[in-house]
Amino acid sequence: MGQLPANEAATDSFDAFRDALREALTHLHDPDYRPPAALCRILGFPADAGAGPIQQEIIRAIRGLQPPADVPPGAADWRDFEILNHRFICRLTQEEVADRLHMSPRHVRRAQRIATHRLARLLWEHGLAHEAAPTIAPAPPAATPEMAEEDDALDWRRQVRQSLASLQASGNAVVADVREAVGAAVELERVLCSRHGITLQVDELPSGLLVAMHPSVLRQVLIMAIADLVRSASPGRLNLRAFAREGKIHIELSCPTPGDAAPAPSDLVSEILAAQDGAVEVHREGECAILRLSIPAAGEVTVLVVDDNPDSIHYYRRCVTGTRYRIVHASQGEAALHAAEQHAPDIILLDIMLPDTDGWELLRLLRESPATRSVPVIVCSVVREADLASALGAMQYLPKPVRRQDLLQALDRAAQAATASERQAQGRS
Repeated sequence: MGQLPANEAATDSFDAFRDALREALTHLHDPDYRPPAALCRILGFPADAGAGPIQQEIIRAIRGLQPPADVPPGAADWRDFEILNHRFICRLTQEEVADRLHMSPRHVRRAQRIATHRLARLLWEHGLAHEAAPTIAPAPPAATPEMAEEDDALDWRRQVRQSLASLQASGNAVVADVREAVGAAVELERVLCSRHGITLQVDELPSGLLVAMHPSVLRQVLIMAIADLVRSASPGRLNLRAFAREGKIHIELSCPTPGDAAPAPSDLVSEILAAQDGAVEVHREGECAILRLSIPAAGEVTVLVVDDNPDSIHYYRRCVTGTRYRIVHASQGEAALHAAEQHAPDIILLDIMLPDTDGWELLRLLRESPATRSVPVIVCSVVREADLASALGAMQYLPKPVRRQDLLQALDRAAQAATASERQAQGRS
């Protein structure tokens, strides 16, 4: 490792190292993790050391924090060790650690930040100890309450992103029905509204308003948004309406509020919506504050399944339940072209073993027909000929039996391709 710049620049270098260590901790058991070169160098490894040595060194360092037996159990040293050991070596959630250590989740987050900072200092100083040059910058500062507060906020945002990613990963192509989510949120929030002398009124909501968001996430966003507005509202009526415009679904809350200021939405609402390519804005109209949530719409996607097996059709329908995909069906090859003209599908899912025609010949016809040549085709069959499927114009190939996750991922890719193709066609017209 070369000489470090002095003072302030060195602190920046430590901050970068600490951030890299935090990232490495979240991937402590991930064999595909690729540690950055700077982290490898500080830990005493070549830049291309890979995940294994780095992960083992971090685990060794965490275990090295375990205090001697004569240190009282409630000491800060024990807390630092237990937090890092439970969170990253034992892979417990923050909530599980909170239960085990009899702490609140907020205190666990704060303690985790302080413990991580301490671990980073030890590793950093150990890395500097290998340098003989006297111009090495001083050791990084100890964690302060202000640093802990800032770290707590950063950790909270990371937790939000991780929770969202986990929910979205639980079901590909997941969508939420706005009317259902509003109904669930309103049912819970009426009690809070009544305590503040507020009547919650929901306008008639259009059917078919779907957003590209997990239903649980949308319900929680609505609950928090209503609560944000209620806390600053005057007694009266809080009105909720929803509408579609320019590719987004807008959910609008309005109620009278005292003064001229518009209540600020919580950071968590803003963070969640931003992660979902949405937004929240607040403004005033006369005596009312208007809070508007804007979320990308999820339009319905029609999938024509060409397959003569009723069990396969039943399975596909179960796979797409709760998503934006709608299955239409043709059991024979001869009916597929007619069904394509009738339903104008966005995607075609094609079996090869059909009773009345060869699936490969049907694929060729689908690629040649003006009505279907731009429709992405996914071949899903027990016939293992992925190269042939690609050569004849299929976008993707899935071997049967197909897992739900693989099917939905394939549909997602095909839907994105269909959207891109449609935009190109519109651009040419």
